Amino acid sequence: MKGTLIAVPIVNALGVNNQSRYLPDRRDLNRCFPGTKNGSLGYRSAHIIMQEIVSKSTHGIDLHIGAIHRPNVPHIRAFLDNPETKRLAASFDVPVTINSTILDGPLRQAAAEIGLPM
Repeated sequence: MKGTLIAVPIVNALGVNNQSRYLPDRRDLNRCFPGTKNGSLGYRSAHIIMQEIVSKSTHGIDLHIGAIHRPNVPHIRAFLDNPETKRLAASFDVPVTINSTILDGPLRQAAAEIGLPM
């Protein structure tokens, strides 16, 4: 194997610090993609992530944590109609894989629109 791994441990550091999924402007970063150069903190952050990370990638893995006080089984949520995304999902061998359609605003949708399997 060869290549470059781009790892971003925490994208929404402000949310983590505040123990909330929301940014200080009450926007959910994962509903702001692909973002804009101008606008709210969420949309500007999403734009930077798309420009500096996603656009330079061939594949993506978007990890999420469970909500506070809510049990969460390891699972994959992916658009499995894409063969490469399905192959990537299967490589993790988790107990639950969900074929999830792509909603407006999340990173997965923005990645799919530029042809990036995630």
